[in-house]
Amino acid sequence: MSILLLVTIEAGAGNPEAAARRLDAIKEIPELTVDEEMENFAQKLINEKLIPPSAKADALHISTSIVHSIDYLLTWNCRHINNVDVKLNIRIITLILKEYY
Repeated sequence: MSILLLVTIEAGAGNPEAAARRLDAIKEIPELTVDEEMENFAQKLINEKLIPPSAKADALHISTSIVHSIDYLLTWNCRHINNVDVKLNIRIITLILKEYY
């Protein structure tokens, strides 16, 4: 599986015209394959109760950004990613977990 596949599925949902615009906007984004390191990091975010198990795709988005040292994660997801409490806890756990990566 790739992160681009997850993003494509999410971008393709909803209003067909808006989905088409989103899909067009992401068509040139390089693809990152989800590897074991990213899966493990995502699972740690879930295990630490920062992300609920039902939102594993969100955990994978976060872990991909962390593992690949991506500076920005653009999202409108205010429930599991762009949430003041969640962001602070993710930063803390990332600093702790990054010691192992």
